Amino acid sequence: MKRITVKKLGIIFFSMLCVTAFSQPSIQTNEVKFQYLGSEAKSPVSFFVTRHTVTAGQLFETKDNAFLPVAQSPENTTLQIHSGRQKSRQVFEDITRWGFDASDAPNELNFAVEGTLALSPISGKTFLCKNIVLGQTNVGLDTRWYLFSHDGGGRTPDGYRYTNLTCHTPDGLTGKFQVLKDAGSEGNIFHIRQNNASPYAKSQDGSEDDNKCSVLSILIVNTTPDTCKLVYQNLSHGYVISNSHIPAFIPSNTSAPALELLQGWWSGPAITLTYQCGENRQITLYTKQNYCFLEAGNITARTTNTQNMQADSIARMGSWFWGQHGTLSWALM
Repeated sequence: MKRITVKKLGIIFFSMLCVTAFSQPSIQTNEVKFQYLGSEAKSPVSFFVTRHTVTAGQLFETKDNAFLPVAQSPENTTLQIHSGRQKSRQVFEDITRWGFDASDAPNELNFAVEGTLALSPISGKTFLCKNIVLGQTNVGLDTRWYLFSHDGGGRTPDGYRYTNLTCHTPDGLTGKFQVLKDAGSEGNIFHIRQNNASPYAKSQDGSEDDNKCSVLSILIVNTTPDTCKLVYQNLSHGYVISNSHIPAFIPSNTSAPALELLQGWWSGPAITLTYQCGENRQITLYTKQNYCFLEAGNITARTTNTQNMQADSIARMGSWFWGQHGTLSWALM
């Protein structure tokens, strides 16, 4: 009979401890960031949880009927869920049972929470997006997050997932948002785009301006080999017309839908947009149309902060007499 030495006993005991430790459920700090596209990047977000689901046997410290913790950062846009990280089909089936279409997500998820997402893209206005589900899964060593709503969603031509949100302020304004997600990178970042950048209608007082001379239409064509991503925006004057939006992603060799801006009470529309088109390629576009009163306003277009790329522009002035809007066409190269 072989004798077991003290050293061998120690190795066996240590191995048993390791197996026990790794087999026990553990709490992970799971962080997800909501990043506004453009100048509202530092506006806060919050999420009020009404219910949750987690893989059986996994720990879950986040409470129902409470706000998700917010990571300490200047932006206050990173939310935390303290939970185990083991995926199962049970979580996917629970989301479906709650009445959400999760067909665009993997059929195994770690956990999910349902509740109200609060967005504050406009100073002094908070939009409440109710009945939203936020879920997570594993892809290898990385995590991937998914957002579901009853407003549906889809994919852009270049593969970005998006979820539509219809949200409301306590005083009755409605905001339409899209939350975009690149499934291939930045696994814990959602990009928020507001489809109607002003909560008002087509003009500052909610009425429609009959003379289109007060409108500037901006067309952006991407001729680069990469998708151009909006990284900064500043609408310094005017408003985004309803049913128009600032292009957040422009695939290679495509033209974005026209961005239509309406002048304010005393100044023409002016906007600054910065796009990143691949690695180390970035450009800032400034577009302005002077105020239209009895005659069309002149159009100004210039580029700044160019990095390894350039842009050409063609302007067509509007007409007060004929009621025609101005047009500025950009070509990113």
